Amino acid sequence: NTEGKGHGEQRLRTENANTQSLIPSPRKMSIDDVCNLSESLLYPAPLTIRVNLSYITREEVIVTLKKNEIECESCKLSPSGIMLTKRTQLNTLDIFKQGLIEVQDEGSQLISYALFKRFLSKVQAAKHFTLRIFRIIQEKLQQAMLTSENSGNF
Repeated sequence: NTEGKGHGEQRLRTENANTQSLIPSPRKMSIDDVCNLSESLLYPAPLTIRVNLSYITREEVIVTLKKNEIECESCKLSPSGIMLTKRTQLNTLDIFKQGLIEVQDEGSQLISYALFKRFLSKVQAAKHFTLRIFRIIQEKLQQAMLTSENSGNF
């Protein structure tokens, strides 16, 4: 790692600065907000699953879950998420055994989408760079071939 001590940490802080607005400071929260937050932490987090959209749609999974008398609803933010209203043993379901669903909280699902989007932008930049290098090499080869043809060496 060529970064000096503390520079990597500073870079991460800078890159993630926009996420600070998602986490309010308790000092800036009203008494009601602090009470609501405190009360919400008394209850278990909902059970959320991620659908493997490469093989099945979220709607198909919801239908299957409801046929198995499992109450559920689509997550509000994640396009592949389903929130179960009660804790449920999923490992007995065929869709779980086949890898069509897995347990993953909605926040982690959203992070994976964000990282994938960032990854795609990096791949796109690398693609443009590679194409540019290819064009330069192609031009150099064409120039070399023309030079060789003109000198009778080709």
